[in-house]
Amino acid sequence: MSAFEFLRRKKGAAPPAGQEKPAGLPSYRFSSFQSIDAKKAGRPSEPPAHDTQGGPGPELPGGFATSKTAYLAKIKEWVPKAAGLFLGGKPAEAAHGAKGFAGSAAKAIASAAKGIAGAARQGFARVSAPVGPLNPMAAKGAAALAALAVIAVAAINLGPSPSPADAALAPPDSAFGVAYGGELLGYVIDEGDFDTVLTGAKVSIFGDNPGLNVAIDDSKLECYGPEDVSGQAKLKLLTAEDLKDKLLSSGDCKAEAWGLSIDGAQILTVASEQAAKTVMEKVKASYINKGSELIEADIKEAVEIAPIHVDLGEGVMDVDAAASYVLTGTKEPKVYTVVKGDTLWDIAIANNISQAEIEKANPGLVPERLKIDQQLNLYEVKPYVTIKTVEVASKVEPLAFSTTYQNSDEFYKGQTKVLKPGVTGKREVRTQITKENGQVVETVEIGAVITAEPEAQISAVGTKPLSTFTGTGSLMQPLANLEISSAYGSRGNRRHQGVDLRSPKGTPIYAADDGVVTISQYKGSYGKLIVLNHGNGVETYYGHCDTLQVAVGDVVNKGDLIGTVGITGNATGYHLHFEVRKNGVYQNPMNYF
Repeated sequence: MSAFEFLRRKKGAAPPAGQEKPAGLPSYRFSSFQSIDAKKAGRPSEPPAHDTQGGPGPELPGGFATSKTAYLAKIKEWVPKAAGLFLGGKPAEAAHGAKGFAGSAAKAIASAAKGIAGAARQGFARVSAPVGPLNPMAAKGAAALAALAVIAVAAINLGPSPSPADAALAPPDSAFGVAYGGELLGYVIDEGDFDTVLTGAKVSIFGDNPGLNVAIDDSKLECYGPEDVSGQAKLKLLTAEDLKDKLLSSGDCKAEAWGLSIDGAQILTVASEQAAKTVMEKVKASYINKGSELIEADIKEAVEIAPIHVDLGEGVMDVDAAASYVLTGTKEPKVYTVVKGDTLWDIAIANNISQAEIEKANPGLVPERLKIDQQLNLYEVKPYVTIKTVEVASKVEPLAFSTTYQNSDEFYKGQTKVLKPGVTGKREVRTQITKENGQVVETVEIGAVITAEPEAQISAVGTKPLSTFTGTGSLMQPLANLEISSAYGSRGNRRHQGVDLRSPKGTPIYAADDGVVTISQYKGSYGKLIVLNHGNGVETYYGHCDTLQVAVGDVVNKGDLIGTVGITGNATGYHLHFEVRKNGVYQNPMNYF
């Protein structure tokens, strides 16, 4: 007998040959359904009656059995009747009957029934497909049958032990065996109980997997008997939970899902075709630069989306998790050796991972104390797909202005002065950028428009001869305190052309006499150098400066601040290298102080 065949029998139909109800087991008519029939016939309701086949049963005040065994017997008769009404298109009657039955049970059981009403609707919608879509009254009928399932399970697992009056009914002399693939799972009182247990198992499985189409193959399930069980001291009654566990562990419960394959290899499973398409759209979107004009976005690999059947619990992924998995792909171990100048931030950027991932892969790592040749465990991210994007980006670039020079005898040679500042122009450049997984592989300038023309700068250039400028003729010491670290003259196998004056970093350097700045820049072994022309062929040099406080063309007075002591250029300590030249010939500076 297939599942639900027993449930779908018409009222009053005799069971098939060989499947008759065992003798000696009492059955009960349910008063709520009797009242419905009586009202339709226009006659008063009859009190509950008992089947004479097994003799009178226990008293049922209010339509509720006073013992576990009698209660099970009442369930046994009500299940097929209620299912017949529900599946026969009479959900109102089924709901009314269930309400009367559940109302007579404990409030705790009724509360549990409400909890699975949603799962029951889904389950009965699937196993009762010929009935068509559930309307509101059908939903109530499904909830009523769900309530019955809870009540039945509660009666089996939570009900009181049989009273002395029911001792003759427990355990029964005969029961029906339930086997799966030849393996005995347990017993049920009759085939109606078997279908109730099967229904409860299926409803529970459907409820545990919302959003998935679940297919349950129960062809290996067999209900046979009745069997003589009078010799068994303790009869194992099969529960819906037992049957659910067996169905799930057997691999005969499958979910209809959609597989996502890359170059012929399936990498993940999602609930629907639309979910798979959304995953790939999210993957593409992650590589599209906001604000750019997208020309195309293609996946270089072959992507296939196809329906598949998977075992329940195999890991159907949601859209966000699936998109992340495609983007990160497999993570392969990788070792990085720290080199001079490395920071954890630099290493993370270069290897396309986060600093947090590096720290997690290297317990005890102190980011601020990286050492040269230190080895770090990394993970190289390998996406499953290559997203090729072609986009057009626009940016504004500056256009440099030119400078026009005008000679002026108002300034000394080497002096310049800006008469009219220049104005930088602008141009808008359109560039086509091709990327693969966010990395630029090609750029092509496809157009440029000047939006603002640059304006030239006009500067005056001094022509007045420096010979016309004359200093005082005497020099002051360039530092407040003189400490000679290397004197003028011979030094080893070469000649020292100036005097080195030791002083701390940042010590002020003063102009030795009135003069004009002719050099103020970094110059070879001198480092940062200042040269002053004092007229009459006299020049002073100030080398290894830390800062330069004057510019070419500036006119300075004796004692003006022109720079600070440093260690730039070819220097081994903080000091000022001071030179004096007369018509280009080196002089001993100490003779001029």
